[in-house]
Amino acid sequence: MLSLLYCLGISTNYFLGDFPNAKMLKKLNNLFMTKEEAIKLAGSQAKLAKLLGVTRGAIYHWKDIPALRIYQLKELKPDWFGL
Repeated sequence: MLSLLYCLGISTNYFLGDFPNAKMLKKLNNLFMTKEEAIKLAGSQAKLAKLLGVTRGAIYHWKDIPALRIYQLKELKPDWFGL
């Protein structure tokens, strides 16, 4: 998780203190999406797998979407995250 935050330009110091503003809090809130939400937005599990370059079986085994796949989705489909 910390490496993902670093990639997004979020300092780990924010976890030790307060957030400087609501914009940063919104940025963190947009990091999360359930597997079901992603499948619904993609249209099917197969379409989500194709978008991410993984197998349907890989997605089936996810309890939660891995952090780096969330980052990948944010790069490929920023509109899904309201960006």
